Amino acid sequence: MSELVETPLSQQTELGKKEIFSDDVCFEIISYIENPKFILYKCSLISKQFLNVINERAKLSIEFKNITDSKFNAVRKSQFLESFTSLKFISVEEVFDIKYLELVGLMRNLTKLCVGGNEIGLQGAKIVSEFKQLTSLYIDSSQIGTEGAKLISGMTKLTELDISANYLCAEGAKSISGMDHLTFLNISSSNIDQEGIKSISEMKNLTKLDICGNNLGAEGAKSISQMKQLTYLKAYTNSLRSEGAIFISELDKLTTLNICYNEIGDEGAKAISQMPNLTDLRIDGNRIGPEGAKSISEMKQLRLLDISFNRIGEEGVKYVKGMKHLTRLLH
Repeated sequence: MSELVETPLSQQTELGKKEIFSDDVCFEIISYIENPKFILYKCSLISKQFLNVINERAKLSIEFKNITDSKFNAVRKSQFLESFTSLKFISVEEVFDIKYLELVGLMRNLTKLCVGGNEIGLQGAKIVSEFKQLTSLYIDSSQIGTEGAKLISGMTKLTELDISANYLCAEGAKSISGMDHLTFLNISSSNIDQEGIKSISEMKNLTKLDICGNNLGAEGAKSISQMKQLTYLKAYTNSLRSEGAIFISELDKLTTLNICYNEIGDEGAKAISQMPNLTDLRIDGNRIGPEGAKSISEMKQLRLLDISFNRIGEEGVKYVKGMKHLTRLLH
């Protein structure tokens, strides 16, 4: 929902006193409604019972684009603050006023915050780091730097973190690596080198990792290959080449791999083709020829394949078009 304006109690209709359904039935009805605005403005007026069920059980999301002081004040006074579990500030061209982050502190049941792209800076990171109840945080492109990463690393309940495009460097990566509860981490485009990824590779609970655009090279891929628990990896544009692809192929639990634009060639493609559990493979822009395409075509478990912007020629196209088990093919 884009905004929330509180309906004054004086304007609300008389709420019914008779309970027709049990609370469980009321909640079941609300659960089928996807529009939070409808729940707040319509369902809450059905009866006092529905109002109480919404306040006590509903888990709602709210989005702000072009937030203003009037919208901020309206939400701050809302009787439904404790019903919100997810809050997103959509990136806008105007300068984001970090005072709006005060809403997070008022939403005591909030577990997910998306504030990426709003350039909240180090001061904003300090405020966000105090919201210890959060389990999911998207703070990408926020200009928080290494010091901001240190602050965020103290949020011990986080299981999902997108802190990409924040110029973390090795120092920031080391801070983040101490977050033992993370299962998903996006640190793409963060100027992380081999030293930084070595720290990240020690995170044993991660199952999903996005580390695109960090120029890791084969040495960085070697560190990643130690993360045997990974099921999802995005590592495009990292100068991995064939040696790096060979290291990545050791991750036999991966089901999703994006390794495009790494110049892995036919040798790298052959190594990747040996990964037993991949169902989603994006390998475009890798200087792969017909031989590499032939190797990839032997992956019977694949469902999605992107092998576009390579050099597979008509022969390679014939190989991949023979993969009748694919649900999507880009070549």
